[in-house]
Amino acid sequence: MRIRVVQSGGIAGLRFEHELDTEQLPAEVQQRLTQLVQGVAFFALRPVLASRMPDMIQYRVRIEEGERAHEVTFDDGCGEAPLLELVGRVAELAKPRP
Repeated sequence: MRIRVVQSGGIAGLRFEHELDTEQLPAEVQQRLTQLVQGVAFFALRPVLASRMPDMIQYRVRIEEGERAHEVTFDDGCGEAPLLELVGRVAELAKPRP
């Protein structure tokens, strides 16, 4: 499974991009990411979930798994806890290690 997260907006307007291939991760990490994706029924989510509140951090998440791919855009105001956890885990795991 390939996961790409683009985070932007907020008061500072910063932009961060993170991408990872779960095949390169340990089995337990792969399993947790898969649980998060399944827990929010990611492939069934509407493409845009927006609260329309000003200065919210925006996320664009694209997941490719086998033959299917889906992209969802949302912000902090409407993201479910597992979806926000998924974004946080991807950002953490995609950081370069020294």
